[in-house]
Amino acid sequence: MPDLSMKLTFCEIKTLDKNTIEVIPNSDIEIGPAEIDEFHDFFNHFNRSVGVLVNRENSYSYSFYAQNKIATNDKMAAVAILIPKLSELSKAEYIASAIKGSVDIKVFIDRSEALIWLSGYQV
Repeated sequence: MPDLSMKLTFCEIKTLDKNTIEVIPNSDIEIGPAEIDEFHDFFNHFNRSVGVLVNRENSYSYSFYAQNKIATNDKMAAVAILIPKLSELSKAEYIASAIKGSVDIKVFIDRSEALIWLSGYQV
């Protein structure tokens, strides 16, 4: 499948394959209620659950609301958070543990490992 890309107001979303998307939030933003609503609306065009690779190549933050709502969409099979440096591991694991929802979330430094992990959630 070709690498398809679309822009939301706060991020770029790439379709990596029929079961996996990559989300790259814009730099220096705070993800809040409006962004969460837009993100959840994006999932309406899927007829199945997909794995989500969140690429933290940019620096950004989440509001408390966003932490409680971002992983509550039933079209998310699992979320892999990809960090660019080992030095960001503790911060990313803390953020992952603070995110509420029923979706499995795991932090990675290696993109290939993250994609392999997400492939285990394909239906």
